[in-house]
Amino acid sequence: MAILPVPPSCTTDAGVQKMRELAERYIQPSTLAAEVGTEHGGSALLFGAVCRERGARFLSIDGFSGNPFTCGPFSEEFFNQTRDRLRGLPISFLPMPSDVALEFIADRSLVLCYVDGGHKHPVVDEDLAGYAAKVMNGGVLCGHDYSRNHVPVMQAVDLAFGEKAQKANEVWYVEMTDELRASAARKAFLCQSA
Repeated sequence: MAILPVPPSCTTDAGVQKMRELAERYIQPSTLAAEVGTEHGGSALLFGAVCRERGARFLSIDGFSGNPFTCGPFSEEFFNQTRDRLRGLPISFLPMPSDVALEFIADRSLVLCYVDGGHKHPVVDEDLAGYAAKVMNGGVLCGHDYSRNHVPVMQAVDLAFGEKAQKANEVWYVEMTDELRASAARKAFLCQSA
């Protein structure tokens, strides 16, 4: 199957290929996957298509402000454009900040969670810790923008997961364990305390 188009600002071709590999490895029938930071829906197109192929479900988590660099007010127009772009895929939307959405997702219920939300401290640290708790053991927590253009993302991933985090171009990923979940939580707490 051909890789679905993803907006060029989203990732490189190699990054898209790694995202597809992760989706195909972890998303299985009747499972639940999620993305934190859907924005225009480029990555959600890819993950949602795999979910549709496999009979799985997908959660789209975003404040839908229309501006990826701020946590501005919800934009109904932007949300509707993104939702329309993803129509026909098994996607449920949680149009709210990532920290609020945590309350609506059971711990260890996700097989894959792609984190591409806030790119600054402490939000990125909190997203890693919060969503690590939502990924089941053996599932994958992964994300985007592991690059010098987004140093806080690199710092947060390295601090939370160390060498356990694998990198493929700007995409990072880690198979979840109890040890890594606890490490992410400790690191996020230390970042909040600093």
